[in-house]
Parts: sequence; structure tokens; C-alpha cells
Amino acid sequence: MVTLTFMAAAAPGIRVTAGEVQAAKDTLVDQVNALWNQNRLKMNVLAFDAAGRRPTGARRTLDVEFRVRWSTSGGDYVMYVYPTNNDLPAIPGRPDRPAFVRAGAGSGRIEMHIAATTDAWVYSHEFGHCIGLPDEYGHAGVQYFRPEGTAGTLLQRPDPVIPANRQGNVRPGGSRDPDLRTTMSTNPNPNLLPRHLWPTALEVRRLLNRHGREAKFGVDVIFSR
Repeated sequence: MVTLTFMAAAAPGIRVTAGEVQAAKDTLVDQVNALWNQNRLKMNVLAFDAAGRRPTGARRTLDVEFRVRWSTSGGDYVMYVYPTNNDLPAIPGRPDRPAFVRAGAGSGRIEMHIAATTDAWVYSHEFGHCIGLPDEYGHAGVQYFRPEGTAGTLLQRPDPVIPANRQGNVRPGGSRDPDLRTTMSTNPNPNLLPRHLWPTALEVRRLLNRHGREAKFGVDVIFSR
């Protein structure tokens, strides 16, 4: 189980009712359960010899479940709630006012800025940022690293500009690549792929190797639906 401890609060300088904060909390939990936990995410944990070169044959498959835990005074994440999307801060170059995730200045927390009325799918997308995933639509290239830390998927698009949250026509001629139409790229799309669990797997591998004295651990990721 991967637990993220959130504090939910009104956005600074914004008036929000307790009901609006609760609605945002409920939507985040519902979307994590509906998307991230219903795809049957699994990790294969492999043990290698002390040099980290040869597998010993020890293997264990773990179910991965994400859980949001709420705190009133602390946590690694804070969800700042706004009444409507029109109350979210303006972002240069964007005519709309989208939800976003950023590192808090001086707080050490990851901040999710989102409205109580934001579409439910967006909560799933922003949660992906909280576990280390990039947008797959707004950059010339997005690099993912495999669980063992080596360079992995590099997503690049031939088109210089694709409307925000509408990635799809990513090949010359307009054909669509399903590997690029995911919850991190296309609104709304529930598609998750193994790469979306790679940042979590990297953290699991670091944790295991920190506590392992005579073995090195590798982590692989599988999805079963």
C-alpha cells in the first residue's frame, strides 16, 4: 500500500466553504480508487546477489494500492481548494484556469491547486503528478526512467503544438498512438500503462536496497485488468 498524507485547506486568500473542501476531498479519494486502484497494479520484486548482477530466484508479486490519508496539521501534500475554476490563478499563455500541482515554496510540501467543481477526471490526472508523473501533452519530450534506474521511455511528438489535454493526433497523417493517449495526456482518458508506475517502483527499489544488507533488489511492473 502506498499512502499519501494530504492536508486539505482553502486556497490562500480564497473563501471556501467546509462543504466545498469536503467535496474536493471526496472526489480525490473516489478518483484514486476508481482509476489507480481498479487497474490491478502489481509489482514484481526480484532479489539479486550482493553485486546486483544475478537473480537469486527469490521473487514476490505485490498488489499496489494507493491510499489518501487526511491530516489536519501536516503531511507531505496539501490540496488547496477553490470554489470554481474561475477562482484558480491565471497561468501565462493559458486562456483557461487549469488545476495544477507544484512544489510549495519553503514548505517542503507538494501542492495541488484545484476547484471543488473541477471535473472528476482532472483529480486523477493531478494525483498522477503527486506520484511523480509528468504531463504527456505539454512538452517537446517527456523522459521516463525504468524501475532499475536506466533510461526508459522517451515520448516525443512530431507536432510542435498540441492543444492542452487534447493529445492524440501525434503521428504524421493524423493516426493515433494509444500509448500516448493516457490519463496524463488526454482529457478524459482512463488509460494507464506500466510506465505510470515506474516512479513509484523506483522509490520501492531505493527503500528495499536501503534496508537490504546482502542483496540488491530489482523491481518490475505489471498491470492486470
